[in-house]
Amino acid sequence: MKKFNFSKVIIIALLIIIASFSIITISFRNYQKGKAPNDLIKVINDGTGTVDELFSSPLKFVESKFNDFQSVMNAYNQNASLKMQLSDSTMKSQKIASLEQENTELKAALNMQASLTGYKIENSSVISRNPSSWNNLLVIDKGGNSGLKNNMIVMSNGGIIGLVAQVNDATSKVELFSASSNLTNKIPIRIGNNYGLLIDFDKKSGDYIVSNMYSLTSVNVGDEVVTSGLDGSTPSDLLFGKVEKISSASAVAAKNIYVKPTADFNDLRFVAIILPN
Repeated sequence: MKKFNFSKVIIIALLIIIASFSIITISFRNYQKGKAPNDLIKVINDGTGTVDELFSSPLKFVESKFNDFQSVMNAYNQNASLKMQLSDSTMKSQKIASLEQENTELKAALNMQASLTGYKIENSSVISRNPSSWNNLLVIDKGGNSGLKNNMIVMSNGGIIGLVAQVNDATSKVELFSASSNLTNKIPIRIGNNYGLLIDFDKKSGDYIVSNMYSLTSVNVGDEVVTSGLDGSTPSDLLFGKVEKISSASAVAAKNIYVKPTADFNDLRFVAIILPN
C-alpha cells in the first residue's frame, strides 16, 4: 500500500493559497484601475465564487437552524416564566379568597355575638373532614379545654350546621345536620309567628325540612327560619336559612317547609360554637 505523503499535501495547499492570493491582488488592482479582467481571471473569479458558495451554504444553513433553535429556546423559557408567574398569581388569588372568606365568617360571628344574650361564641377551625363521612362528621380544633359540651349548636357562615357530638380535651367532633334523614335531635324553629320542628334534611335538594307546623300565617318563600328557643336548651333567633318552598298538602299540620341553608355544607372551614356564659 502506497504511503500517504502529508508534506506534499501541505506544499500543494500553500501553492494554491499563494496563487489565489496573487490572483486576488491582481484582480483588485485591475478593479482599482478600471481594467476589465482577462479570461483567466474571469474563470478564477467564477471558480472562487462557486467554491465560496459551496462553503458558505452549509454555514448559512447551520446558522439559520441555530437561530431557529435559539428562537424556540427563547419561546420555551418565556413560556416557562409566564407559567410560573401565572401559578404564583393563582396561589396569591386563592390565598386572598381564603382570607376574605375567613374575614366574612369572623364578621358574621361578631354580629351574631352582639345579638346573643346569655351566650358567647367560641370560634374554631375545621381540622379534619373525611371524604367517606363528608356529610356526617367533621373535627374541629376546640374541645373541653375551651368549654365545649355535647349538643352545643355549631354554626358556619352565619347559619346552623350541626351539634357537638363528641368532646375531647383539645378537639371535638361535630355531627352535621346533613348527616341523615330523621334527625335525632329535633330543633324547635320559628318562621315569623309560626312554630314547628326541624325534623329532616333532604340530601337530594340540600334543604332542611320543617314540619309539625300548627299554623302557616303569612309564611312565604324567602322568609327567614330561626331557632325558637322553646326547648330551653338552645338560644333563640339563630339562623338556619330561608324558606325555599312549601309542600302542597291540604292539612296545615301535614305541610312540610323546605329551607335553603345559609351555610354551604361543601365549604366548612371555620365554625362558631354557641356556649352559655
